[in-house]
Amino acid sequence: MYQLPLLIRSLPLSFVTLWHYIFVLPLVLVFALPLMVLTIIPMIGSLISVTIFTFIAFMGYRCALAAFGKGNSPAVEKLVKSSMFFGVINTLVAAILATLCFGAALGLEILGIGSDIDAPWGDALPMVPSLVIIGFFVLNGLYNCAIAVPMTASAVEATASGRNPDPLFGIGRGTFSLAFVWILWLVGIYFSGLIQFVIEQGVFALHQALGDRISVDPIAVPQYNIVWVIGSIFYLMWGTCWYYATAIIAWNDEVQRREAERTRTVEVARMSAEDLRLLREARMQKLNQR
Repeated sequence: MYQLPLLIRSLPLSFVTLWHYIFVLPLVLVFALPLMVLTIIPMIGSLISVTIFTFIAFMGYRCALAAFGKGNSPAVEKLVKSSMFFGVINTLVAAILATLCFGAALGLEILGIGSDIDAPWGDALPMVPSLVIIGFFVLNGLYNCAIAVPMTASAVEATASGRNPDPLFGIGRGTFSLAFVWILWLVGIYFSGLIQFVIEQGVFALHQALGDRISVDPIAVPQYNIVWVIGSIFYLMWGTCWYYATAIIAWNDEVQRREAERTRTVEVARMSAEDLRLLREARMQKLNQR
């Protein structure tokens, strides 16, 4: 039976997820804000930092799960443990990918390969460092898409009666659709100008605080429309919810596939037992006829 692509099937769910996300995200941020102070502690601070950011992602999966009609009461302790586990794993993978990309850049430099490339905004950028950043960004993004379903499975099982989840459950499932949603989200954010707006506001705030201590020309207050800012933030949140909703649909497809395989296995086993019984009865009849 033909099914629409994941990213299409998850579109209606993304808006319902956004409704949950708008209410849950502020509560999570309020809960996480005091813990951010602990991130200044050496070594332990890094663990706390990745755990917090992964916990926020888990709450996004939980919002999509509730919007999908499979919500349940979460166990915060299990969510924190899963956030710590995946936070550490994802950070290690990112470090490995960054090292590989850096090594590839050194190899290109040794071979003397390198020139400038034109950025979309018109500046000329060194090719090798640019390729390192792009390569890491793409590889790490694909990994995050591949690990989305296992993280969803962990979010589902993060309840008082939940089982210990398989950390590789459905790994890679829906990667293409998730990557496509992620790319559309990034392209939309780029063309919305939200990134440039945040940078301009940050630079302006820095100049306001340190204007007398740094020798730079005065920075004008960036002009913007409040409707545009709200719309851009809304798109940022909705795109994130679309990603979570796509992961939930992919997880549900994997669950249904495994249940169908399990049912087929049981049916085959039952048929085999029935065949054996009929074979035994046929043999007994032959013996009785003798």
